[in-house]
Amino acid sequence: MSLEPIIQQQQETLQRWHQQSQRDAEDLAESLIESFQVHVAAELDGFVWDFADDFVTMITAEWGDRYAGAVDAHWQKTLGRLQSQLEAYVGDETLEYAQTANELDRRSLYFCVDKNTFKKALNEAKPGVLGMLLAPSMDNERWDDWSAEQNQKILQSLKKALSSIQPKIARAISKTLDDAYDEYAQGLALLKPGALVEA
Repeated sequence: MSLEPIIQQQQETLQRWHQQSQRDAEDLAESLIESFQVHVAAELDGFVWDFADDFVTMITAEWGDRYAGAVDAHWQKTLGRLQSQLEAYVGDETLEYAQTANELDRRSLYFCVDKNTFKKALNEAKPGVLGMLLAPSMDNERWDDWSAEQNQKILQSLKKALSSIQPKIARAISKTLDDAYDEYAQGLALLKPGALVEA
């Protein structure tokens, strides 16, 4: 059978996915931020300001992993399936979009949120000099209440920071999915429609 109907079917599926993925970018950004905030809230247990820089490094890495994983999962549901289908027909000539897409994903990640975003949020939540001097020691009975209050301030500051750049995150996700679409579509265009494949 000719490869032409296979390519046409993939192009139609790809186009539908592309249209939907652009609408999904905002939802994906919102979902990422919400799940990330839940994770940070859990990690704040036992937080002390002396290790704030280490905490920032940790949550920056966590955001990166969550972002990359969510965007990758979004395109794998369709592009991964299309690629597997194509492999059955063209074997070694199948499209290699995954590596390029992952590189695009990482670039957009650092465009979205870097370490300074989280560092600034924590600095804005940190008590002033007097507040730190008056802070209870960890063995003081007031420590738990004081610590819980600090954690809430940190969460609110992070929420404010991420909410302010949520449209930027959504645009970056949209751009990443655009690029993944372009890579795959260009790969399809390079295949020879008249080639014969096994039915």
